[in-house]
Amino acid sequence: IELPHLENPVLPELPAGDWSQRTRDAWDSWRKDSVTSQYSRADIQAAVDLAYVYEQWVNEPTIAIASEIRQRQDRLGLNPKGKRDLRWRTSEPAEVVEMPPPKRTRLRAVE
Repeated sequence: IELPHLENPVLPELPAGDWSQRTRDAWDSWRKDSVTSQYSRADIQAAVDLAYVYEQWVNEPTIAIASEIRQRQDRLGLNPKGKRDLRWRTSEPAEVVEMPPPKRTRLRAVE
């Protein structure tokens, strides 16, 4: 399914609370994602629940929580794998992110 550009966010503002900047940034990007145009009320609630799990991971990063976030993002189509699984394509161009050049380190033999 080719998804049109999202004119108005479907997801609400984050619930009131002391959210980290990282969670606020993630929520902002999810709100702007055109896949949310396909969300039902249950999906919107699942996205809100994801924000709470994401905030928990920001405060206590564990592999288990990271795995839970990835699985929830997959189901909601909020990452590339989830979009592929749901067969959703966005008409928005991909954002180019400039990366700094890698640091070169010299390897040396140790005895």
